Amino acid sequence: MRTNKRSYRILAGATGQFNSDLKYDFSLNWGESKQNERSPENRLFDRYMAAMDAVFDDNGQIVCRSSLNPASFNQIAGD
Repeated sequence: MRTNKRSYRILAGATGQFNSDLKYDFSLNWGESKQNERSPENRLFDRYMAAMDAVFDDNGQIVCRSSLNPASFNQIAGD
């Protein structure tokens, strides 16, 4: 799974008075943030492995072999 996020921020300001000593205050701010996130192992591993071992049942439907025979499912070390 991949997630991309971006956010932008623009800020502007002004103050005034062009008389009596010519006062002014101006500000400008720009910000940008980027984030890329990748999560390749974001799945239910036991269900993924069971789905990889799909077979046809007696009605011709595709099912996981472990739904027909639960003893056929082999746990992988570290699962």
